[in-house]
Amino acid sequence: LMSDEHSYRCMGHVSEDKGGEPVDSPTFDRLAAQGTVFTDAYCQMPLCTPSRICQLTGLEVRKSGAWTNNSVLRPELDTLPKAFARAGYETCLVGKMHLGGNQQFVGFRYRPYGDLTGKTGHQNEPLDDPDASGTPARRMRARTLGAGITQIPESLIQDEVVAHETVAFVREHRSAHPKQPWFLCASFSRPHFPLTAPRRYFDRYWPGNVTEPRVPAAGDAYEHPMSVGMRKGFQADKISHDEMMRARAAYFANVSYIDEVIGDLLLRLDADGLLDNTIIVYTTDHGEMAGEHGVWWTNCWYEACTRVPLIVSLPEQRRETCPAHTCRVPVAQIDLFPTLCALVGIEPPQGLD
Repeated sequence: LMSDEHSYRCMGHVSEDKGGEPVDSPTFDRLAAQGTVFTDAYCQMPLCTPSRICQLTGLEVRKSGAWTNNSVLRPELDTLPKAFARAGYETCLVGKMHLGGNQQFVGFRYRPYGDLTGKTGHQNEPLDDPDASGTPARRMRARTLGAGITQIPESLIQDEVVAHETVAFVREHRSAHPKQPWFLCASFSRPHFPLTAPRRYFDRYWPGNVTEPRVPAAGDAYEHPMSVGMRKGFQADKISHDEMMRARAAYFANVSYIDEVIGDLLLRLDADGLLDNTIIVYTTDHGEMAGEHGVWWTNCWYEACTRVPLIVSLPEQRRETCPAHTCRVPVAQIDLFPTLCALVGIEPPQGLD
């Protein structure tokens, strides 16, 4: 289970004294209570495409060529789904993966739904760019100016479709090949912008239940050229305090909404007995600044950008024959490749980082 741009702060089980924000996430909290929580997990590059390429290949940026959102996963590189496919698993990717070029399957055999065009797979709202010929600067401002309630019917929201297609694929696979194991990645767009959510979630946080950023627009690195460039490029200095707080409320709402979508997905799979022997992993590609240090979005070295949620839940932990666990040793997301291989007895390829 993979989301996009989920701050480690925005999980209900992360307490305020550990840097957490007051965000409701009962599904993530339940997974945490029935799994292993890695409190200090970090991505290799706090940007969508590079982070995902690093996770898929088990390689650091310099080896995988994952530098920008235009980077392409080179076809000669081994990937996590390729390793599982060689071991006899059916492999499927549902949803966004933000890969450039025409190599859009990267080892997955099936992609019933997703960003198959080599472009970003986000479902922009009509208000995201009222003028179809709007400039990049105008679209950038729309990210926070347009924060609020979604105009898209809930049944047509991208994340709902990802969940539905995931359930459909696993049910069909079990029916056709009941003895063949499967490896599936359900990749969701939220809480990444557009910062819009169903009314019931936005109203939960706006206006009275949204907090100020944990770190103010100051600090030792505030005038560093990278920080200055970020604020300029993302036009963060144009965001008023009220606009910032409304956008933060919408971000919190997006987290709670994707928590509900994933909760519904897991309930449906569990009701069909499809989780009885399934390892569940939840993570994201990078964090979100959400106004900290006076900055929005990502692509910098700050903690809110680079530190990510990571939960691994084993069937034994959900059956309570193996205890839940909290790991406070720093880990990297590229560790997922060899770790998942080891959990199911697959020999990982040589040369991983």
